[in-house]
Amino acid sequence: MKKRSFISGAAAIFAALLFAGAALAAGKQPAAASATQQKGQPAAGQQGRPADFSYPRIVHPTRVGKPLDIPDIGGYRVLKCDFHNHTLLSADGLVSPMNRITEGIETGLDALAITDHFGYVRSAAIPEATEAKFFERARAIAAANHFTFIMGSELNATTKAWPIIHANALFLKDKNDIRDMYDLIAKDQSNVDTPQKAYDVFVEQIRMAKAKGAFTELNHPWFMQPGDKFAITPTLKRLFDEKLFDGIEIVNASIREQVDNDAFALCLEKGLTIIGNTDCHDLIFTYLNNFHIAHRGMTLVFARENSAAAIREALDAGRTIAVSNFKFYGRPDNIEMLVRGTIVAQVDPAANLLSLRNLSGLPYRLDVVLPDGYVKPEWVQLDAHGVVSVRLERLDNAAGAFAGSVTLVVRNAFVAPDKNFSMTVN
Repeated sequence: MKKRSFISGAAAIFAALLFAGAALAAGKQPAAASATQQKGQPAAGQQGRPADFSYPRIVHPTRVGKPLDIPDIGGYRVLKCDFHNHTLLSADGLVSPMNRITEGIETGLDALAITDHFGYVRSAAIPEATEAKFFERARAIAAANHFTFIMGSELNATTKAWPIIHANALFLKDKNDIRDMYDLIAKDQSNVDTPQKAYDVFVEQIRMAKAKGAFTELNHPWFMQPGDKFAITPTLKRLFDEKLFDGIEIVNASIREQVDNDAFALCLEKGLTIIGNTDCHDLIFTYLNNFHIAHRGMTLVFARENSAAAIREALDAGRTIAVSNFKFYGRPDNIEMLVRGTIVAQVDPAANLLSLRNLSGLPYRLDVVLPDGYVKPEWVQLDAHGVVSVRLERLDNAAGAFAGSVTLVVRNAFVAPDKNFSMTVN
């Protein structure tokens, strides 16, 4: 069963948000300001905001753990992104879009996609006018914090279709794009009771998303499958044969912390973009506490700048690394770019010393492999911004300068299923 926690008092929070949203949607005019009211301040009892109100920059990222600062590498910014998140606009979500964006900023992300369900699991309790206000304010919070908000939706075959298939459509222009895709379901309700029709409609949804210019991502392909194992069903084969998926979510941290190696291998085989997400439904801090981890799942994106257009270009080019619990999964060239761009390794032959310095907020676990005749060192923990020295000692204790090369095996960086990245230090 999918591991999702629910906060106590969720119903009260949900009701409060609905009440606030209804007030927003009502569009009532505020009372006239009194003569003693200061400029820019709401009148007594006023429920609106002053005309010159602006959203503040959030000045305390991150509340959990240390910031995952990563230097620019190879002319790219390394952006921390999460492309799969739900709000109370999904029937199974518990926070507002504004909260979700704020959480992204507070947990050190650079960009976040909101991908609510808008079909059979959409929350019908939220008026559309309230929904529009939610997103207007979410965008304002993102803009005030130089944060990139990405509009998306999680598409799904209806409940009677088994095994389930979920996919994200990212970089949609507006809710009309989403509504068009779900109108395909509304036109023929018989698909709810006929699994094959549900799959057929899902394929049409993905085709429509691609036609609208969306980036399409197959989500958690092992979830609620026979044996919790990813398998290529006839419907998935149709979608892959038509090249309707641009990437696969190989890490979904809300379901399990581990990577799905079958999905990882398929990305490498087909040249699909590698994605890691949280798929968060409740408070991100509840998720972090329940899993006892310091940071959320995410995708590292090598982009030219922090903008939706630059992130989209990087996703299309496949310049990504999926991250879960400080394990990194990606194409060999992307993992190499990250590791060589954040670890400085130098050998001093005269001093028989290997020096390691971490330029980033990412921790690494390393094996140091030396030539025959040298003492095998213990594994090395290279913490965020840490510095470590390793003695290069001969087994026979003979004097003389170190000769040969050193190989570093990065135990928490993977270039293929169960295959670690390694590099040589001369």
